[in-house]
Amino acid sequence: MNTPTKEVRAGIRVRNCRGGNAQGGRSEASRLPREDPRTVAEAVASILDASLPELPAPLAEVARLQSAARRIREADLSAEEQDRLLQHLGRRIKQAAVPELALRAVLRELDDPEARPLPPPRWEQDQRRLRRESYETCPCCQSPIATEEELKAYERRRTQARDEAEIRKNALPLVGVQ
Repeated sequence: MNTPTKEVRAGIRVRNCRGGNAQGGRSEASRLPREDPRTVAEAVASILDASLPELPAPLAEVARLQSAARRIREADLSAEEQDRLLQHLGRRIKQAAVPELALRAVLRELDDPEARPLPPPRWEQDQRRLRRESYETCPCCQSPIATEEELKAYERRRTQARDEAEIRKNALPLVGVQ
């Protein structure tokens, strides 16, 4: 029962181990189609051109830049397309009325806590199961089983990342996007 399961792909035997791999195997996001870069570029352009009459002009500009950064971060783009859009955003930041504030706001928006490596919940479940079965190392890959303190720390970080994402999402709405 504790022997590693094998799967054959293109004639190569692959070990399926969720017990020791902190990344938990394949990402579900990798199976989703990429977003069309033109659509994202158009959305960013409309965000940058939107008007926010309720804010003073310099702060409205910062809010637009921050919203554009959020849209770029949330889009599923290739690294090349994302870099191209961020370079355009960087040029707009340099032209901003308060470039230092705009840069800080954009950098804060791009610092995605969810992008920091955290093992998926399934990995934690597998680690807890192996610990209950009295393993000290994973029977598949021989990596050490996480301690209870490490698992609690992962859980705290995941909760904190979720809370920060929710706060950030509710702080400033995406402007110019319906």
